Amino acid sequence: ICANAAVDASNVAPDTVWVGEQVTVQAGVFIDEAGRARLRRNPEYVPSTVDGAVAYDLPLRLRELPVRTVGGTRFRSFVFARALFPLRPGTLVVPASRLSYGLGVGSALFGREETVTLESERATVVVRTPPAAERPATWDGAVGQWTMRGGAERDRARVGDPVPVAITLTGTGNVKLLPAPRLVVPGAQVNPAGDAVQVDSSQLVVRGTRTFRFMVVPQREGRLVIGPA
Repeated sequence: ICANAAVDASNVAPDTVWVGEQVTVQAGVFIDEAGRARLRRNPEYVPSTVDGAVAYDLPLRLRELPVRTVGGTRFRSFVFARALFPLRPGTLVVPASRLSYGLGVGSALFGREETVTLESERATVVVRTPPAAERPATWDGAVGQWTMRGGAERDRARVGDPVPVAITLTGTGNVKLLPAPRLVVPGAQVNPAGDAVQVDSSQLVVRGTRTFRFMVVPQREGRLVIGPA
């Protein structure tokens, strides 16, 4: 606590997740109107380094942040957020993060700047392994909510002539860790041909799209069926 502001401890939610599920860490500073008049720059958020998780910085959207009134004093909020995706089961430790901002002291032109630094508290998250009893037989570790679409570039080919096939997964979760679909085409050889990833961290829930490409090479004549991946 300081004269013109207060800082929230890191808000970590949820506190229990599966491996690969998103944890959102938020830290905020609340500055009253007197402090805002002296504010020389927007608060700077220095997130902690979290071992055992993939992290994405989430946007600061000032227009959507609430104004709090405490004891008759109005506080403007600056809330910073990160998304974490745990990589292994156990206890995920989120060390303290740091917020700093500058307040003017004296006249606007010649006064000095007072730097205020505030730290959040450390937090922990329980990370569990997805239950084996509920896993599909072909589950390779994908976590999140995903839709899948795909198809071949053309529907006719000669024996030995490669046919490009693309399968695209879209949804919420850590798209970078999605495993490649298992594509089996009886009567053809299937070769991986690369992938492309697009991550959207413009909202509090991370979304993304990942397209996996394959070359399907027919080994015999006839109708070949590209079944579920």
